[in-house]
Amino acid sequence: MRGDQSTAVWLFLGSYGVIAGGLPATMLASLIKKSFYLAWVWVHPEAASGGSAQGFWRWMTYRWRFDLWFAGLGGLGGGFLGACWIALAFEEQLFFQATVLSGAVLFLVGVALSLNYWHADEPLGAGESQS
Repeated sequence: MRGDQSTAVWLFLGSYGVIAGGLPATMLASLIKKSFYLAWVWVHPEAASGGSAQGFWRWMTYRWRFDLWFAGLGGLGGGFLGACWIALAFEEQLFFQATVLSGAVLFLVGVALSLNYWHADEPLGAGESQS
């Protein structure tokens, strides 16, 4: 019984780790996205007007913002990096290493997607409505 309670507490703390790792990772990816996009618009000012690009990049980085999901929240990227430390409490080195590697790869995929936001052909900060 005591072992079950201890495991439940550690798993609950791990859920806080997902939030504690996911939020800063999302904010960092968003900062990278904005900085790179503004630098790109500085060089290509005609891109700031927006357009009607339809396709993968618009869907991925503008409509659904999956770049930020990969980088941080949604249990990806930063979420894995925030929760991986719980594995050390259970002395699970292999799980810890796999979680750190998975989190780092997902974060980098999210950042790579963010760097390609300019393909969406939409001004940063714009939104769309389904009405």
